Amino acid sequence: MKRYGCVVTLGVILAGSAHALTAVRPIDGYVCMRLKWTGTEAETWDESKLPAIYGAPSSSAQKVGTIGARAIVASPLHVENGFAEVLRLDGKKGWIKVDLLLPYPKSADPSKTCVPSYMSDGGIGFGTVKN
Repeated sequence: MKRYGCVVTLGVILAGSAHALTAVRPIDGYVCMRLKWTGTEAETWDESKLPAIYGAPSSSAQKVGTIGARAIVASPLHVENGFAEVLRLDGKKGWIKVDLLLPYPKSADPSKTCVPSYMSDGGIGFGTVKN
């Protein structure tokens, strides 16, 4: 029980000192796209139900991850064997079935656009820019 209390305390301390993650600069050669999702809302939380990201443009290639609601897709669109090149959040390239991709919708604020970005923590993510 004491161990659990220490973990909770440490988590609260770390969460309290966290800084907001912000987009630093766009990633050239990529655009935001969204996933054509046919599953249930509950399935979006089950990684085993999400579409695979492959290490090569083939469904027989090694699965290297899964894709969520948004994707960072090479632009212009790079398609091989029915698979589109994507950039994973770890910075490595992957491939997803091209028929799973849809244009990214305009936000509620039409003056903003989704932009694949390098983030303030050094990672890769999704930022927005004013049009």
